[in-house]
Amino acid sequence: MNLQHSAGLRVCFGRVTDPGDARGVRHSLGSMLAMAAVAVAAGARSIAAIREWAQVFRITRQRTDHTTGKQETHTWVGVTDLAAHQARPAQIAVLPRGHRHIENRLHWVRDVTYAEDHSRTRTGTAPRTMATLRNLAISALRLAGATNIAQALRHTARDIT
Repeated sequence: MNLQHSAGLRVCFGRVTDPGDARGVRHSLGSMLAMAAVAVAAGARSIAAIREWAQVFRITRQRTDHTTGKQETHTWVGVTDLAAHQARPAQIAVLPRGHRHIENRLHWVRDVTYAEDHSRTRTGTAPRTMATLRNLAISALRLAGATNIAQALRHTARDIT
């Protein structure tokens, strides 16, 4: 499904009149219908299966930049296929932080150990290829038990056997 069709679905779902009570915090009927359509496309075949198919979550965190004093609000919206009994709100709340930890851990090694930001490889698919090779090397070293990638690279450079 392309973006033009999905935008059309959102518009169509948004036009449906919501007969529910407007009190409290609720998701729009259009967004609920869109989620139900995705659940059916993923194989849910009953109302119970659609209800249990996924959890939608929104996490809002506030942060203060101590150098400028400016307050920032960050909001993450996500969908998990874990049912409510598998992932409680407290467990879901740490998902973005865990993802950020993984991303930071990988990018820091690529940036510092491989000096990726200083790479002169800039044309065609070479930058993406080099990033993939670096990720492969980092993953292979971690699977081999290395906790310090720079040290492991120095070790393998001296003794390749």
